[in-house]
Amino acid sequence: MILPNFFVVGAPKAGTTSLYHHQDQHPDIFMSPMKETSYFSPEVRIEYLESQLHARGRQGEEGLRAYLDSPPLGKRFGGIVTEWADYCRLFEGAGEQAAIGEASPCYLRSPTAAGRIAALDAGAKVLMILRNPVDRAFSQYMQLANSNDYGCAFERHLEACLARTRKDEIGLLSLSGVWFVC
Repeated sequence: MILPNFFVVGAPKAGTTSLYHHQDQHPDIFMSPMKETSYFSPEVRIEYLESQLHARGRQGEEGLRAYLDSPPLGKRFGGIVTEWADYCRLFEGAGEQAAIGEASPCYLRSPTAAGRIAALDAGAKVLMILRNPVDRAFSQYMQLANSNDYGCAFERHLEACLARTRKDEIGLLSLSGVWFVC
């Protein structure tokens, strides 16, 4: 069984996707075909999302199941992988590469991911990517503003994020890729 020997973690909007893509181009590195599996963060699960997001999460689960059941696995962004067999399947395409990796930014803020990763492989390497928090917050805001009818001023966006963080220290909504909408 081939499993990852390194993990990319970081803050959302800090560059983990760019790092993932750059590493994926290197011939001696195999990256999971799915970025952001969230496997080692059991607190990042659909049942922990706010109730109004459950239907959206269930749709995502259906798409993920179809992806995991279809050979061969192509590149995919995000999904919440909860089953060990599904997680292992992500690495079946690895060959003789020296480095086998996966990138899930949520592992940085997860209270359980580090211990779970260490239990799998105490020698696993962790690449951490961070960004100035103000630049990161504005980048997140701009992504929302450009992709939705967000209709929310940056100041209100920050207030909502801070209120959510105080309410839920882990920030599960931001970890799962689902963001506050005004």
